[in-house]
Amino acid sequence: MPKNTFFHLTAEKQARIIQGAKKAFSAVPYRRVTIDQIVRLADIPKGSFYQYFENKDDLFTYIFGELGDEKKEALESVVDQISNHCFEEFVPILLSQAKTFENQDEVMIGLKNRFLRECPQEVKMEIMQAVIPKSYRLFESIVQAFRDKGEFRSDLSVKNAAYLITSAITQLEYYEFEENEDYEEVVKRLLHMATIGFREEKQHDSNSES
Repeated sequence: MPKNTFFHLTAEKQARIIQGAKKAFSAVPYRRVTIDQIVRLADIPKGSFYQYFENKDDLFTYIFGELGDEKKEALESVVDQISNHCFEEFVPILLSQAKTFENQDEVMIGLKNRFLRECPQEVKMEIMQAVIPKSYRLFESIVQAFRDKGEFRSDLSVKNAAYLITSAITQLEYYEFEENEDYEEVVKRLLHMATIGFREEKQHDSNSES
């Protein structure tokens, strides 16, 4: 987390520091990013940096916490479409919105690559611990909405269902994709398997069996 002095800065200066840092992290491999590069792009004295952040790991973690909030807002913007779709139809809409956010420009693509492939594992874990609960809360609201409209069982645990869905999506970096295997199709297949138990069991008419 930034030091209190960072939050005492004007919004304009905070934004300038963060934008400069994003450019630095997105441009070169994580291990090669230096404080000198960050302060040059942010247009602040090097000594000032340590008044605001402990080190570059601290700054990177903060950036992704902010991005997590922005991504959640982007995904929430399509939640009002739930009433027009079943769960299987809604998931691709949500994934498309997430993909648009993550690939909005070269800086975002570079930041995503740094996170997935290069940042230290302890930094990555700290980011995930901060960001994943936001995904839980988003999917809790989505599952609740589909339960309310009768698509999921009335006794379904919204919390447990949201955990399963979030886990399936956030752990995809460890999934071994086959050549030409489509990302969205994999997600839809995994979510279909995970949500089979979310629905009411259909009663079989024994009289119809011969």
